[in-house]
Amino acid sequence: MKLRLLLLLFAFLFLWLDAHAQTPWFTYSGQLGITGDFYRMNATGGDVRPRRPDEMLRFMGSGSIGIKGINIPFSVMLSNNQRNINTPIPTDQNLVDFITNPVNSVGFAPTFKFGKVTLGTYVPKFTSYTSGDIRVFGTGLDALFSKKWRVAFHAGNGQIPVPQNLPLGIQGAYTRRVYTGKVGYGEDNGTHLHVAMMKVTDIVRSVPEVLGAIPPSDNVVLSVSGRWKINDKYSVESEAARSGYTENTLSNQFESSGGGLIRSMLPINVSSRLGTAAKFAFNQQGKIFSSRVYADYMTEGFRTLGYPFLQPDQINYRFEPRVNLMGGKVSLSGAIGQRINNVSGLKAARTTQLTGMLNANWQATDKLSLAASYSNFGFRSTARNDTLRVENVNQSINFTPTYTIPAANYTHVITASASFDIFNDYNLITGRENNNNSATYLGSYILTFNNKPLNLDFTAMQFTNKLATQEMRMRSVTAGVTYQFMEKKMSSGLKLTWMENSVDRLDPSRQLMTQVTYKYNILKKLSFGMNGSINLFRFGTERPGVRFQETLLSTSLNYIIK
Repeated sequence: MKLRLLLLLFAFLFLWLDAHAQTPWFTYSGQLGITGDFYRMNATGGDVRPRRPDEMLRFMGSGSIGIKGINIPFSVMLSNNQRNINTPIPTDQNLVDFITNPVNSVGFAPTFKFGKVTLGTYVPKFTSYTSGDIRVFGTGLDALFSKKWRVAFHAGNGQIPVPQNLPLGIQGAYTRRVYTGKVGYGEDNGTHLHVAMMKVTDIVRSVPEVLGAIPPSDNVVLSVSGRWKINDKYSVESEAARSGYTENTLSNQFESSGGGLIRSMLPINVSSRLGTAAKFAFNQQGKIFSSRVYADYMTEGFRTLGYPFLQPDQINYRFEPRVNLMGGKVSLSGAIGQRINNVSGLKAARTTQLTGMLNANWQATDKLSLAASYSNFGFRSTARNDTLRVENVNQSINFTPTYTIPAANYTHVITASASFDIFNDYNLITGRENNNNSATYLGSYILTFNNKPLNLDFTAMQFTNKLATQEMRMRSVTAGVTYQFMEKKMSSGLKLTWMENSVDRLDPSRQLMTQVTYKYNILKKLSFGMNGSINLFRFGTERPGVRFQETLLSTSLNYIIK
């Protein structure tokens, strides 16, 4: 019901905006869309769980409103399915809960001469070591004074509260309050110096009871970052950060937490950790040769909830050259470097990882282009001559030529691709059993009629994965056609895909998918789209006699206001 009311409200707002747009004091541009996905699965011979909800309705709108020189960019995305992988289906959601749910997004950013104000859902990307890609629902300001002074802050919730329900397997979650701020001087794309801060706190009282499986945490990060633009060719970038992280704010507190700015902002107890991180980059930009030297260092105790999966206790350094030759027809780029883990020595052994990468593109003729890439990832521990030795090498190679045949009535595009992934484990006992080699061969052909709105395409692929104990093989063939009618107001397409997967050449699983697309421009600003697919799947030796049919219908209605 809440979604229907909001849909009517936003639809009325957009139509009013369209009717009053482009007046002397008011402008508007943007679009709105309503999409609906309808899914069904029928299985025979065994239990197969559906992979989608039965229906999913979404409302999406984006654009910019101008009122007497004030620009207000905005974006809206609402869904009737109020559940994701982290939240259960809410039972007593009010309007505020509905809008702040992570599956929805509502954001406005009024822009003034001095900067912009953010309201609603926002990602406050301040520096690499602070806020990261946390999505916050709240309010903030990003201002620039005298064209040099940058002041920005944002405050809001990065996580909604979820009461635990152990019989249903819901562990729960605390409200996560996020505060970020930045003060700096200089030009964002030139020489500047910025000081940033992030504080993330879990609010224990946000749920009826203390969660048993998830402890409340607290995180503070202070960062100093800068860029020195020496001239048009050379620049230096760096950042240094200090973090304080408490894994469980309910643990026993120390009687005296000492001094320091970090400690004054963080509840220090037996689960607290302090850490440091720093990075440096030297950039050289040229017409023919460019390069970048990069290094970073992170202690074992550094944590930032802006990047929850960031692995600490490491050193990275690498060299990244780029070359353009023959007037841009040949381009080469690569990187060579090393990563050292367990710098502190707190774990059993120190490990090193050698990384290398090379990309090459060559426009050989007007018709022929070639692309190739190579990457190497090596891992090695300090133990060399006993059974504790850990050493492996992963290599990836890709080669892709493309040939285009232009003609008066037709254009042919032929592409071939060969990719190889080679993983060798040099462990003295079980290394050979972990070796993993795969090869992928792909070929595609596209035929475009220059005088007709007709396109044909064909793709064939084979993937082989060889392990010490088994071999897996996958093959697929896809053929498609698209055509436009009514002076390109209407377009339609049909695609057929056949695929089979087998292990050790036993009875393979087989799949046949039919996909139909349709789009019609009802009016100059209004268009309707539809995408339907039927997937027929039959298991092979792994589940004999089990098969299922999936049917998916996706519809969309889009309205553009200019």
